[in-house]
Amino acid sequence: MTAWLLIHLASNPEWMDRVRTEVDSSLVRHSTGQETPQLVLSRLDLEIWEYEFPSIDLCLRESIRLHFLGSVYRRNCGDKGIPIGETGEVIPRGAFAFLLVDDVHFNPAIYPDPNKWDPGRYLADRAEDKKVPLGFVGWGAGRNPCLGMRYAKLSVTIMVALFISLFDFTLCDEQGNPMAHPPQPDRKEQNDARPKTPARLKCTVRKSV
Repeated sequence: MTAWLLIHLASNPEWMDRVRTEVDSSLVRHSTGQETPQLVLSRLDLEIWEYEFPSIDLCLRESIRLHFLGSVYRRNCGDKGIPIGETGEVIPRGAFAFLLVDDVHFNPAIYPDPNKWDPGRYLADRAEDKKVPLGFVGWGAGRNPCLGMRYAKLSVTIMVALFISLFDFTLCDEQGNPMAHPPQPDRKEQNDARPKTPARLKCTVRKSV
């Protein structure tokens, strides 16, 4: 998912600038002098990583919405059937209930223009994922969400912040030719959609590093 996030940033100058400003501000705030970004970032404690990079979190959330594949499911372990709202349908005892992730994440009634990568969907003044219960299921939901969510978020945030702090980068094909748009994901894959066509990031070391 980190790769998709960087691909989208390389294709979206507005969010690239937003994330870079966030990372650079943190570097300035926590630097004690002439230090490399690697050294400054290596000293940040957990609380800083979890709360000082909200733009990266928004970008990750939107990348998950677009590229996470599959279903989430739960088994009825109770001693009786569970009615599904007012539909008249029941999940029998011992049966599994499945939810196709795409039915939520690509629902235009929840996410207008659902194929567009737009992290601003989750800002407080829009909060598209809060329109309905379970409007975002990228980390699971209910009593048993993803146990590794916190670690996964931390890992992605660290990788993206370090990459952004060290490099300027653009999206290109295998021959180094610029790509104006991200490649389409192959939604026939399992779990994470891989690009249908190869894409690369052309990187140059930032002059400020």
